[in-house]
Amino acid sequence: MYWNPANSKATLAYFLQNITEAKLQIFDSSLRLAFSENLNMNERSKILEFDSFKPGLYIYNIIQEDHVISSGKFSIVH
Repeated sequence: MYWNPANSKATLAYFLQNITEAKLQIFDSSLRLAFSENLNMNERSKILEFDSFKPGLYIYNIIQEDHVISSGKFSIVH
């Protein structure tokens, strides 16, 4: 994930090895789901917009076949 900390946008770079569906989940610091979306298997990155997110620490997971294949954390500052 870059830029970190993020202001209104950030880019998530990813590589999916399998052809199965993958999902991005973003959780706030209280571990509440703040965002969830399927990832496009033909792309290698996704631009995320954070205008509606409150400033703070967030955790993201990329899930494929019910397993977390990648995770990280990032901050949002406005």
